[in-house]
Amino acid sequence: MRKLLSVSTLFAILFASRAQAQLTPDQKTTDFLALAAEVSKHYAFVEWKRNAIQFDALKLAPWLTRIQNSPDDPSFWKICSQYIASLQDSHSVFQIPSDWTAQLGFSVDLYDGKWLIDFVDPAFFPTRLPQPVHVGDELISIDGKPAADLINDIASQVGDGNSRSGQRYAASLLTNREQDIVPQATQIPDQALVLIQRPGATPTSLSLPWLVNGTPYSHAGPVPSPGAAMKPAAAAWPSYMEHARKRQQFRISPRRFVLGFGELKPVFNLPAGFSVRLGRGAFDSYFTGTFKAGGYTIGYLRVPSFDIFASADFQDPDLLTEIAFFQANTDGLIVDVMRNPGGLGCASEAVAQVLQPNGFLSLGVSIRASWFDVLNAQQDLDNATALGATDQEIAELTQILQSLKDAFNQSRGMTDPLPLCGVTRNIPSYMDKSGNTIAYGKPVMILTDEFTASAAELFAAIMQDTGRATLYGMRTDGAGGAVDIFNAGIYSESATTLAFAIVVRNAPVVTMDYPAAPYIENIGVRPDTTADYMTSDNLTNHGKSFVDGFTSAMVSYIQSQGNQTVASSTPAGVP
Repeated sequence: MRKLLSVSTLFAILFASRAQAQLTPDQKTTDFLALAAEVSKHYAFVEWKRNAIQFDALKLAPWLTRIQNSPDDPSFWKICSQYIASLQDSHSVFQIPSDWTAQLGFSVDLYDGKWLIDFVDPAFFPTRLPQPVHVGDELISIDGKPAADLINDIASQVGDGNSRSGQRYAASLLTNREQDIVPQATQIPDQALVLIQRPGATPTSLSLPWLVNGTPYSHAGPVPSPGAAMKPAAAAWPSYMEHARKRQQFRISPRRFVLGFGELKPVFNLPAGFSVRLGRGAFDSYFTGTFKAGGYTIGYLRVPSFDIFASADFQDPDLLTEIAFFQANTDGLIVDVMRNPGGLGCASEAVAQVLQPNGFLSLGVSIRASWFDVLNAQQDLDNATALGATDQEIAELTQILQSLKDAFNQSRGMTDPLPLCGVTRNIPSYMDKSGNTIAYGKPVMILTDEFTASAAELFAAIMQDTGRATLYGMRTDGAGGAVDIFNAGIYSESATTLAFAIVVRNAPVVTMDYPAAPYIENIGVRPDTTADYMTSDNLTNHGKSFVDGFTSAMVSYIQSQGNQTVASSTPAGVP
């Protein structure tokens, strides 16, 4: 007589069978077409990418063929990642709902064309014990695969506005795996066989354990329940301003394991004798101080991100105090936005405002208009009126609504350039409630690199376009849009971030790399003086050569400007 299975045993068998189920080819196709439709409908740079980088996101046949032949769900998701990465947009990434991560305890980056270790986590390798890896060691391979090949594979899935930024971003994910960004990241052994080349020594092979956390997402199943992952963060402004403020979000993903990325302190050691003002406190938003060089007193202001909205006018009291001090006590000011992931466009304008004694013409932003945008803008205006919004907020929402209506009704796709923040692109110098101007009027230098991104690029572009500063460093990331998150597949429960608005500069930028256009996207902001921090010398000597270089350049710049103040009406007695 046959035994009857218990209900619990039967349930376990059925659940296991379902859990292992992969998406069908038709379900994969449905998800991918949904992803491509989001790009077609909402992505602001569809035409620009076709013309500038020769990638047509609406030619889907090759992608669909690959999808039909993909053996499992992670392979399918990798193809989706590569599709979005082909946009070469730092804001755009395909994401699956996974919290799985794995780390080897060190990070690598590109220095002098080599993949060198630049950070060793003491939590993995206690300093009291002999160290198997050191800062400055070259990573040759992992599990017998060349580091360069592994990085190229990851780079094909993350994309970036700047090809070197993309390579460096991929390198940061090589020893810090995240499945939500790299779908096949879970396919690793328990131990990594790492080949290291120490300077002046023979290559050394090490077996290092992966520290794994989270749950791998290996199969979506045939009909999974919709997930609740990847919800936008709660807004820090009135609900009726939510959509307006979303259009002012210019920030790339902060999860880049790049040394100093978004950090308060600079990646380099500052000159001998540097006197710190801000930066020691746990809640400091800036790292500031002064140093002497060439007979001048030079101020230093590091802005680690533009997630700044401390008051209704987006000005931070700490920043105002520092600017007043610098105006009274320095001959020139260096503003460091290297490795700055961006933030709020209004904050970019606010920082520029206190460096522009005569005011300035700011950048514009054009929105890819959809019917939902029109409806949302109308609802926001109605709510603002009912809830007693300020005249400024009402004017801003009215301007946005009219611009969206015009673009949609005329089938133009993109609106005319709107102000980044508020109702005008003509930004006056900052004035306090007493009518005093607080602005720095002496020579300004901006430090940039390929991880100066998004809102940080807006700031650099404003300062460059107005001739208010000289830029020193490397071409910026090329992330020139406002970003939002969109559902990208009901079966996979996936999402994608896309730039739905274009930042527009005041004049076309002419380069050898891209068509002339008034954009930051891909083009980036180009420095007046090129200097690369990413050398082995700077790594081992904490940036001494780079610091010496920008110090010398700043002294020369002050001398060329005649040490003259543009304008200064800072009230006396400010500390």
